[in-house]
Amino acid sequence: RGVGGLGGGAQLQGEERSFPRPRPNPYNGDGNSKRSRKNMPLSGEAIRLMNYIDDVAVTLRHVLAIVPTLSAEERARVAEHLLQARPNAADVAQALNAE
Repeated sequence: RGVGGLGGGAQLQGEERSFPRPRPNPYNGDGNSKRSRKNMPLSGEAIRLMNYIDDVAVTLRHVLAIVPTLSAEERARVAEHLLQARPNAADVAQALNAE
């Protein structure tokens, strides 16, 4: 096995090293090869929706980073705008839980 081989490890100057397993996420599960009905592969559409949700989370992190720079009046107006925005996360969660 050389560096980049598929054996799960690499050999450098006679020394065996193993690469870390991928960190679990919604796309690759816990890294185990055993599959259950709960861990069936996702469709492209489901993965696309999860990517959209990740994008929303990134946007909200940007919002949270800027909030401390706003005046009290600005924070109140932005908070009201956020509360009035539709659809919101609760609407999406409700649609996802509908049968």
